[in-house]
Amino acid sequence: MRSALQSAPEVGPLEKLRRASVLFDSKQDKSGLFLIESGLVKLIRTSYDGRTVILSVMGPHQLVGVESLALAGAGHNTSLICLTDVAGYRIPLSTVKRLLGSLPELAAAILNYLLIQDQERISRIEMLTLYDVEHRILHVLAELAQLVKPNADGLSYPIPITQLELASLVGATRETTSSMLSILQTRNLVTLGRRMVTSVEPKMLIDAANNKLTQAKSTP
Repeated sequence: MRSALQSAPEVGPLEKLRRASVLFDSKQDKSGLFLIESGLVKLIRTSYDGRTVILSVMGPHQLVGVESLALAGAGHNTSLICLTDVAGYRIPLSTVKRLLGSLPELAAAILNYLLIQDQERISRIEMLTLYDVEHRILHVLAELAQLVKPNADGLSYPIPITQLELASLVGATRETTSSMLSILQTRNLVTLGRRMVTSVEPKMLIDAANNKLTQAKSTP
């Protein structure tokens, strides 16, 4: 999928974008798609009264803005903002539609990509509705850790996210999220810094979340 999109003559690299740069917002029309090569971006939705929620964080080799294909050229219903410096490619919507018509394998790859995203949304809804804040934070941090390179020690993962952004991702208040992060720090699962949460390796986070579930099930 990447090679087919990148090889189109209309597709060009983005100028390297800095943290907080906006790739597109919900007011723009026909912005097309973005293929992220390096860095992290957050996909957000803004309500009618101005409140925002982070729908997801995406990273290297992920395709962003696919929903614009289903909106008949109406643009995006979300906004995409850089969490870190970002490099990638801008793919015009017209180019994607042309390639979909001539490359069945690309259409199949994008369909599969959309199905995976749909499953991830279902898993996210399940997590938000069925599990407590600690479990949600551990799982989200494990997912984010897989999007970044580990530190030189190979054991810790610097996740460039604020506590407020993490709170939005896990559906909790900043105060609750901050308190839980402090507890996780005493357990040596995370280290807190300015605009940064450094975690242990993802498997250890998942094991910690699953161990708590096991303990809860065994408690009469």
